[in-house]
Amino acid sequence: RLKQEHAFKDLRHTVRRYVREAKLRLGVSGREVFIPSDPQTGVEAEVDWGNCIAILGGVETRLKLFCMRSKFSGKHLVRCYPCERQQAFFDGHIKGFSFFGGVFPVLIYDNLTNKVRL
Repeated sequence: RLKQEHAFKDLRHTVRRYVREAKLRLGVSGREVFIPSDPQTGVEAEVDWGNCIAILGGVETRLKLFCMRSKFSGKHLVRCYPCERQQAFFDGHIKGFSFFGGVFPVLIYDNLTNKVRL
């Protein structure tokens, strides 16, 4: 469409050359990219909060979900709390460590500062 409406020439060669030169300047090689995808047993877990709605005593109630996931096994622990306060945060960790059979040396939090209210 841009070629027809604005008389652009075929710029693929120019763009490829620019990208190739930029990679050389920056010392970047497309062949060196890797994503760590081989987590070790019991080393890392991800922690986050979620939301759900449950019917409690016939009343629709908003709940907060504390979620801890082992990066190695992919197993999840999910617990419901009435809020995201510090007490729930600590209790979720204690229950998670008990569930997984120990403390993870590395915990990866998603947006933690916005989630825990004192």
